[in-house]
Amino acid sequence: FRPAQVGALAACLLLVVGVGVAAFGALNSRANLAGAPAQVDTAVAMRSHAGEALPVAQTYDEIFDAFMQDESADGTVDRGSLEMYGDAESATADGAMDGAASDTALIGDDAFGSHSVTNTRTEGVDEGDLVKTDGRYLYTLYDADPESYDYASHWRLGIVDTQGETLEQLATIEFDQNLSVYEFYLQDNRLFVLAGYYEPYVVDPVTSLPTMIEPRDADDYVLDEGYQVDPCSYKHIGTRVLSYDVSDPAHPQEIAAFAQDGAFVTSRIEDSYLYLLTEYAPPVQAPSSIETTDGEAADTVLYGSQAIGIVYGLVAAELDAEQALVPRVCDVPLAPDNIYMPSDERATSYMVMSSIKLDAPAYAQDSVAVLTDYAQLYMGSQSIYLYQQTYDDSQGETQLFYPDKTLLYAFDYVEGEITSRAQTSCAGIVPDSFCIDEYDGTLRVVSQRYAFDEETFEDASTTELSVFDQDLQRIGFIDNIAPGEQLKSARFIGEAGYFVTFLQVDPLFVVDLSDPANPRITDELTLPGFSQYLHPYTQDKLLGIGYAADENTGVLDGLKLSMFD
Repeated sequence: FRPAQVGALAACLLLVVGVGVAAFGALNSRANLAGAPAQVDTAVAMRSHAGEALPVAQTYDEIFDAFMQDESADGTVDRGSLEMYGDAESATADGAMDGAASDTALIGDDAFGSHSVTNTRTEGVDEGDLVKTDGRYLYTLYDADPESYDYASHWRLGIVDTQGETLEQLATIEFDQNLSVYEFYLQDNRLFVLAGYYEPYVVDPVTSLPTMIEPRDADDYVLDEGYQVDPCSYKHIGTRVLSYDVSDPAHPQEIAAFAQDGAFVTSRIEDSYLYLLTEYAPPVQAPSSIETTDGEAADTVLYGSQAIGIVYGLVAAELDAEQALVPRVCDVPLAPDNIYMPSDERATSYMVMSSIKLDAPAYAQDSVAVLTDYAQLYMGSQSIYLYQQTYDDSQGETQLFYPDKTLLYAFDYVEGEITSRAQTSCAGIVPDSFCIDEYDGTLRVVSQRYAFDEETFEDASTTELSVFDQDLQRIGFIDNIAPGEQLKSARFIGEAGYFVTFLQVDPLFVVDLSDPANPRITDELTLPGFSQYLHPYTQDKLLGIGYAADENTGVLDGLKLSMFD
């Protein structure tokens, strides 16, 4: 349950906490999102979209059908990547690399003078971190008991005064033991802490099945004799945002809590809004696969602990489809018109996106969800982009290239409102968010097409560069770059693009993007090893961080730093 944020230049941080708002009303209007009482009526007007925007669901039954189409052989819904990304280490390791760099100076300036700030991906879009400072006070997130193997977390946030001859510890914020804290933000004397909430099942010593019995002592996680926590299954996975007033750093005060279903993926702050992204895999089963305690098939979808309870005769409770299938924000289920349904992708989980106004952090300004099979986020200065790898079986098995493609979804965000704008796809996979960049009304994407030549038994992978307009129509393209080599890193700076491929040596390619419809490679430099991360250093230099390698065999041999003109 510990985030593995090692070696990353910056990570995103997110804080979440529970606020009850009309628990069974559908979250279906701007008024409800702003904190007004939610309405149970789900007869809501559909969002309006132009062009190739994603369609939204019209009813909960439509969403149910989408999930049931992906039912596995044993009758249960494929939970997709929940187990992989639902644990803190997997979720934050990628987020740490994803939040690693921007074209901006890493210096802040305020009442306490100049100081370092978080290295961010996009200018003007802040990211969470493990350490923040305002120039005088140092805020640090740490695990107080990293060697502990119990199922309680021990996260703390320390506040230190750096003024004077010695450092002075002013205060320590302690978090609930069932929270796994990922990162935090410091904005105008406010802390916003992002944490995951995991409620595990308890295993019955007689039946070896999950049971609803709770720990007797929640603080010490002491169970009745013979019972134990099941670390591999959860009754609920959610994310919380905790807000603190640190205008008096020696006495921090919690002022708000926000809760959203799903495992933490990433977050950003832009202008006066925090944007939170979680993955929610609904714990549902097809009605035909579940028998009630009297042996008859259940006629409704079952959810969470109730589903497990009915299967094992422990809890006789059932919920309606909308309560079972859709994610909740502030304990209110999303309405159908807030749920986007891509037509070309199977549904195994949701990506849930919420905007939270920083001066009203207990409520969501807007919340939407997209049916996906796990997506990742890149946030530009004007748009939010979700991208996910998928299997493209239209190419057929006889093709040279592996049938992989990346789906791209563009969303506008204006004053906290999130709206689908366009969708597209590109061949191959996008390794990370540095391979995507928004600039002057265009989107530039570098992807890797993995392939194997069955005649020569050699790697036939290639790299491709695509340029899209605001409607995600492709207007520029370069293919067949560096055959047989693997894409290792990419970076876009203004009208130039840089990317590194590797086999035994490291070619650094330079791309001129001044004419988006006609991108062209203008230069190439080959060195032993490769750069896995590229960072702008002053106006005319590029820093590469990666590995040295034998130029004949490609065997890695230690760390390598490169400075390019």
